[in-house]
Amino acid sequence: MDRPLTRTGLLPALVAGLGLWLYLPLGGRLSVTELVALLLTPPCVFALLKARRGPAVLGTGLLWLAGLTVSTVLHPAPGGEVLRAFASLGTLVVTIGLLCLVLRSDGDPAALRRRVLLGFAWGQLAGLLVTPPEVAALDPWKFGAGQAVTLLVLLAAERLRPRTRRYAVPVLLVLLAAGHLGTGSRSLAVLTVAAGLAAVLAPVGGRRKGRARVVALVVAVGIGALVLQQVYVTLANEGELGAAQQQKVRFQEGDFGLLVGGRKDAVFLLAGIAASPVTGWGPGAVVPPEVKASALDWLAANRYPVHGYDRLTLVQPPQLYLHSILLGAWATAGVLAVPFWVLALVLLARGITRALRRGGVAEVYVLLVAFWHVWFSPLGDTTRGHLALALALALTSVAHREEPVQPGEVLTAGAR
Repeated sequence: MDRPLTRTGLLPALVAGLGLWLYLPLGGRLSVTELVALLLTPPCVFALLKARRGPAVLGTGLLWLAGLTVSTVLHPAPGGEVLRAFASLGTLVVTIGLLCLVLRSDGDPAALRRRVLLGFAWGQLAGLLVTPPEVAALDPWKFGAGQAVTLLVLLAAERLRPRTRRYAVPVLLVLLAAGHLGTGSRSLAVLTVAAGLAAVLAPVGGRRKGRARVVALVVAVGIGALVLQQVYVTLANEGELGAAQQQKVRFQEGDFGLLVGGRKDAVFLLAGIAASPVTGWGPGAVVPPEVKASALDWLAANRYPVHGYDRLTLVQPPQLYLHSILLGAWATAGVLAVPFWVLALVLLARGITRALRRGGVAEVYVLLVAFWHVWFSPLGDTTRGHLALALALALTSVAHREEPVQPGEVLTAGAR
């Protein structure tokens, strides 16, 4: 039986996960957990220093800060944009530290991890009702509910015995992925399939087997993503997913398929980086017209149409559309921002490896989504908290080195 919540640190873990999705209007949208982290900055920094890879996170964070400072001097921006850029960087780092502190508090490490994930999932659903992000109005399933439901399914499925879980989880997640695909949430579908594959590959094994399973997972996810893309394109072009999805696919088709067509913003970001790879363009990310012209020329040469929403967001504004955390950090703060996010990708990959060895499919899912965010999402209120949690899970996983899950062990947050 679990010890009382207040003695084991399970209550703080639950509240920390929940608070990542409840926001306060403090010069922007700041989550409750992030506010606590800022108020407790010294112990959060100290907790990060005690983590095995924590000093590297702090060091590369300082490099990112230096790059942002230099780029701001060279490319001044409105005060509000500058403050938000610096605040976002600092808030992310101290929130990682706070979550490391919570995950390394007194109590069973595995129970703490389950509890924070449970809070995170329910918090996302609560946040959609109490303090919803603006994008939720466009598609509440794609921008919140779909991810939360998928995580809750995984957490519930971890109550099953290992043999049952190995077969039940993939079936459940294939059904969820079909639902995601039907709503046009392609990234959700791919990541859900990835979690299903992880459930098959996750049963206990040694270090060598764990690495082999990660390689197998990467290959399987790649193949699965291509299959899903083809299924989606076929259904959409035939009108099976509705007129909106049919039109969306036609706007995104080109020589390299939806891989580029669905992420045209990356072409503009890469053009901006190529034009100023060392110092970037500052927090405002305002670029000369010829930068965007070169991106448009490349898209036209590869038969990608640019009109409608793409023109409003990518072409007309003078600034770059920062819809990739890694590329956006490079485009705004220059090359000194890159080490932080490269380290983040390495830590997330290692965290996925260790979670696979323990059979923690729910944790694998959260880490996979964070890995996706680094490449394909902007650094904003909703992604910042997710990344902080995922990196804290990865850092404390390295520190605790939990043993693989044993057959019959109950993996739910709560009493056995």
